[in-house]
Amino acid sequence: MLNFFLTKKVVVKFILFYSFFTNYLSQKGFCAPSEEWETSKRHNASNKIDASLPSDNYLHIADQLRRNQASLLIQLRTGHIPLNVILHQVKRSDTPDCPHCKNGIQETIHHYLLTCPSYAGARRILQAKLKRDTSSIPFLIGTQIGIPHLLRYVSNTKRLAATFGEVRPDDDFKLKEKEPKTKQRRQRNEDEA
Repeated sequence: MLNFFLTKKVVVKFILFYSFFTNYLSQKGFCAPSEEWETSKRHNASNKIDASLPSDNYLHIADQLRRNQASLLIQLRTGHIPLNVILHQVKRSDTPDCPHCKNGIQETIHHYLLTCPSYAGARRILQAKLKRDTSSIPFLIGTQIGIPHLLRYVSNTKRLAATFGEVRPDDDFKLKEKEPKTKQRRQRNEDEA
C-alpha cells in the first residue's frame, strides 16, 4: 500500500532545495513560491491540520520517534494518510467511505480520529488521558503531550497497522522539551556541519 517514510535527512534536503529554488525564481523575476503556495488549495487544507509545518519543533519531535511513527505523523500533518478518502483519490480504494460506517460517511482524518463509532473504545482511552484536548486535531498531531497518546490511539484501532506496523510507544514514553539554543550549542552544531 502507500508505505513511504520521511526522514530528517529528506526533510532537511527539501528545505535546502526550497531555499535554493526560491532564490533562483526571485532572481529571474518570478513570484516567490511561498506566495503561490499560500494561495493554493493544498495550503489551506494543510493549514487546517498544522500551520507550522515544516518547523524546527517538528524536526525535534521527529528525531525522538521511530521511523514508522514519524512517517505516520507527517502523513497525518499533511493530510495524505492512507484512509479511504485519499486511497479513493489515487484509485487504491473503490470508495471514499468509512469501512465501518453506513450512509456514505467519508473516511477522513477528522472522522477517523474524532467521530467514527467503531473506534469509540480507543477514543475513550484517549479522552481519559487528554480530556477536552482529544477533540483538537492540531493538539493531537502537533504537541509533545498529544503525539504519544495519538500513537497509542492509532495502535489501538489497528486501522493503519498494515501500512505502518506497530506504532505504539512505550508506556513511559514522553517527548523531550526542545533545549533553547545557546552560543556553545550553536557553535557545536556549526562545527559538526
